[in-house]
Amino acid sequence: MKTILFSFIIISYFFTGCVKETAKNDHPEHAAFVTVDKLFKAFEQRDTLAHDTLWLKTPELVAFGIYDKAEYFGWDEMRSHIVQSSRFIQAVHFTIHCKEIRLSQSKTVAWFAVIADQQVQTPAGVNENRNIRYTGVLEKHGNRWLISQFHGSIPNKAESL
Repeated sequence: MKTILFSFIIISYFFTGCVKETAKNDHPEHAAFVTVDKLFKAFEQRDTLAHDTLWLKTPELVAFGIYDKAEYFGWDEMRSHIVQSSRFIQAVHFTIHCKEIRLSQSKTVAWFAVIADQQVQTPAGVNENRNIRYTGVLEKHGNRWLISQFHGSIPNKAESL
């Protein structure tokens, strides 16, 4: 039974409509894709100034990281975490396997999901996580998409193989 379920999950993964590339310029979700791309680039480059242009700077911002007690409420907490992490992390790299954006009917809210492998180098060594799931909510403000919610989670051992 587990084999059937696992096979179904794997087959479903390949047919989910998941996209690796950004949407074409004429698609409504293109700008949301660009924001998600910029987010991962800012993480990789440890570019704290780039983050300032990507996040909704309100107390309602919520982010949950992939590690224990990684909970950030509001822009001030998130900004502090980004700055501290960029000082501690020596290098980070993402290999994105899946990126998907869904727009609300009003086209003012978007949900994103990303599955990626992550490699982080710190003074303690290199840590690799496979098939991390990143999800979030983007809100449209003028012509810009800003991240209002963000979450990262590590799959259990069986899922990450």
